[in-house]
Amino acid sequence: MFPHKYIHFGTWRIPGSNDINHIDHVLATSRHSSSVIDVRSCRGPNCDSDHYLVKLKVRERVAKVQKTPRRKTRRWDVKKLQKDTAQRDKYQKALDLKLKQKTEGEEEIESAQKRWEHLEQAIKVVAEEIIAETKYKKNEERFDEECATYVREENKAKQKMLQKGTRSNYEKNQERRRETYRICKGRKRENMKKQLKEINQLNQQNERRKFYKSVNIITRGFQPIMSGCKWKDGRTIGEEGKILERWTEYFTEMLNEEREDKDDKEDYRRNLIRKPDHGLEQLQEISKEPTRQEIRHAIQRMRNNRDPGEYTTVAELIKYGGGGVVDAVHELTKLVWTTESMPQEWNTGIICPIYKKGEKLECKNYRGITFLNNTYSRYSQAS
Repeated sequence: MFPHKYIHFGTWRIPGSNDINHIDHVLATSRHSSSVIDVRSCRGPNCDSDHYLVKLKVRERVAKVQKTPRRKTRRWDVKKLQKDTAQRDKYQKALDLKLKQKTEGEEEIESAQKRWEHLEQAIKVVAEEIIAETKYKKNEERFDEECATYVREENKAKQKMLQKGTRSNYEKNQERRRETYRICKGRKRENMKKQLKEINQLNQQNERRKFYKSVNIITRGFQPIMSGCKWKDGRTIGEEGKILERWTEYFTEMLNEEREDKDDKEDYRRNLIRKPDHGLEQLQEISKEPTRQEIRHAIQRMRNNRDPGEYTTVAELIKYGGGGVVDAVHELTKLVWTTESMPQEWNTGIICPIYKKGEKLECKNYRGITFLNNTYSRYSQAS
């Protein structure tokens, strides 16, 4: 159907000979048959099989979809601040100096938005210099340099066999395949034993969070990413804009539904106002601005290992920031308290749907959790 050399038509080589056969095919419906522009076999790629890789070229018209801009998630190496005292002291001193620096062209920051941006920027700059980001490691222990060397040697043996298909080259290729399989399988087995040993140690040390996380990594297997959802009538949605519209509709209905006890709450509120115990003195006591001690106590109560959502300022960067961060957050809190205006980021909450059970395309099978700004959470607790 497509003009190619004869060697590119065969998909399987008969063992013990140089003859090839065409036993692997590509199936396409009549609707999409005109989209297929080329099919051929590739003899070079190493598939660890006696079959050749079949390559298909498809040309389809893809509708232009406007994607929602997202912030880049940064994973800071906060374990340095939790365990290394020297790194923590270095981070606190550098952050204290950075916060004392005035913004260029401004003697005093009077706006809550600008003061928050100055605090957030100072934390990010110092975090990049002192602790940096965590490096994403994937199968580095299971597939090391020795495994990579054996794979390269196997590829060279296969290329030599394809160029000159003698019995000697064929036997060398098979021997390289067996050696590569043995080495990679052994590394995988050693890595699995090491992980099980670490899980056992975490269990003995009562490290529950790390224990369950390690167990889930081993047992969960492959988890496909579900990017679509369904309308109420059961139609599947694939476009990003309509997916966001459906989730907005679902959470709006769920969070703003009318409650049956609305009248009871109104009666309770009226009775609460009539009580003489809630006098002017108590209201004045409640309306006092938060003190530095209250802010420091709220920051110390921040929990570690919490996802900040769209924001990159994780709780550990504020919690281990020392007295300089406490003073900066206290000044920002007093400014918000007196001006009655919050930074724009504090007014935003990111709702993240968490899958429970059932069909993954149904919105009703998810529960939502809201990510708020960490500094705003401390402000709400102190106030």
